[in-house]
Amino acid sequence: MKQIQLILCGLLLFVILIGTWALISALQVTIIASPPSTKALPAAHSAQTKTPMVNETDLSLIHLSSKDSPLSSSPRGPAISDITEGDVYIPPIVQSPPQSNTSYSGDLDDHQSYNAYLLAKEHALKHEFIAAVDKKVARINNLLERGVQANLPSEQLQEARDKIAALKTMKAQLIKELDSVRVDN
Repeated sequence: MKQIQLILCGLLLFVILIGTWALISALQVTIIASPPSTKALPAAHSAQTKTPMVNETDLSLIHLSSKDSPLSSSPRGPAISDITEGDVYIPPIVQSPPQSNTSYSGDLDDHQSYNAYLLAKEHALKHEFIAAVDKKVARINNLLERGVQANLPSEQLQEARDKIAALKTMKAQLIKELDSVRVDN
């Protein structure tokens, strides 16, 4: 019995060593195989300033379309000094306010109550979308005007117009749905 325990402990130790060796070798392969661009990139902005720094390669990518090639003789875009803080969109990074308990707290056997809870969540989501559409449309309109001034291809300008139209259509549809629910109640 003692010999069996020693054999099993030795086997367990062997399996642990093999597993550790395999894990270490896998990590080394991953580190060696990763491209150098993923290692310690310099920060895009300093900790003391709130405005991001934009390098010239980022600007050249902004103005390239699918038809343009890097070898074309078209201008590369505005110089770094031409970019203002309003040109670069930085989404707000704020912690959302703590919400009250959004999970259902009623009896799961009460189907009507649970369906009313789901309906209220759906209505809240639709109201949030409706409220966000105006800001997004204003942002896309601003980009569209800048695209017209920059003589972007008509396909890209039409894509922006289509997005604006789709957002407005969806907003109208959601308003209509919410109004019909209010009339029914």
